[in-house]
Amino acid sequence: MAIAQPYPRKRCINYKAVEAKAYKQMTDELQEELGLTFSGLSKHLIRKEYQYRKNANVLEMVQI
Repeated sequence: MAIAQPYPRKRCINYKAVEAKAYKQMTDELQEELGLTFSGLSKHLIRKEYQYRKNANVLEMVQI
């Protein structure tokens, strides 16, 4: 019997050297405007993208 593994609670994001400065600037600006931590910003944007894709799929089904 296999033992269920817990969901990961931590993740690491690595940027290429040429990307790091741009992403740092963008995340700092978004965090300031939205009043979120880096973790909160990541979760917010993942939920937003997920909902966008779900709604796009629904609209495709309606148009058929």
